[in-house]
Amino acid sequence: MIVEFAEFVNSNAKKVSEGDKQTFIENFKAVKEWMGDFAPQSYKNTYKLLLKKKGY
Repeated sequence: MIVEFAEFVNSNAKKVSEGDKQTFIENFKAVKEWMGDFAPQSYKNTYKLLLKKKGY
């Protein structure tokens, strides 16, 4: 499962770096829809972790 997630992330990062932001946005929206009611909490937790990683 982790390998598949890493491949998904790498694939989307490559699309963004190649300028295909629309596909990234569509994939992001699909994941948000799949996560349902948990999405807002997950985004909040991820944001906090990223701030912590940056030392804020």
